[in-house]
Amino acid sequence: MALFGNTDSNGQPKEMSFLQHLEELRWHLVRSAAVIVIFAIAIFCLPGFFIDEIFLGPIKQDFISYRALCALGHKIGAGDVMCMQVKEVKLQTLGISEQFFTHMWFAFMGGLILGFPFLLWELWKFVRPAL
Repeated sequence: MALFGNTDSNGQPKEMSFLQHLEELRWHLVRSAAVIVIFAIAIFCLPGFFIDEIFLGPIKQDFISYRALCALGHKIGAGDVMCMQVKEVKLQTLGISEQFFTHMWFAFMGGLILGFPFLLWELWKFVRPAL
């Protein structure tokens, strides 16, 4: 706590007003939002791996979870019972800008998923002093 100037001369934590708490919460949320935006930009700029292999992976027969379940089924003697048979899925767009907005949505959701641990950590840093 002393590193951030949140203690008085006796080393005891300072009392903060309501507005100071809101200011502190705002900065925690701004840092979290910045991390989410950075991850979203990275996913938007590198769509091949994130969108094709991760988000759209379950529509492919060679998805890693499908292969793992099939191998597990063979190891436990269940045969092909646990092997997934994926039907062919054709993606189609119905609007002019649908591909772009879908790409943006995937980027935002991926940024949120990748940035969620940092968001929780920032919220914990805000809540922890009150406990």
